[in-house]
Amino acid sequence: MSARPTYSDEFKADAVALVISSGRSPASVAPELGIGMEQMPTGEAFLVALYQLGVRFGPFEGGDNVSLVG
Repeated sequence: MSARPTYSDEFKADAVALVISSGRSPASVAPELGIGMEQMPTGEAFLVALYQLGVRFGPFEGGDNVSLVG
């Protein structure tokens, strides 16, 4: 059995950024990146990628729950 491919944190962040910036679903972005949907960042990996993009979650002044820092 072949080893499962691994992707850099930068690749994962780029994948998440493409989903966010394009407004498309992860399923529609995955083929463009040459990967299967099961290889798209999900769960903790998705949150880490968002953090690397500057997205911060939490209570912020004014009631906002998400902030883009950058």
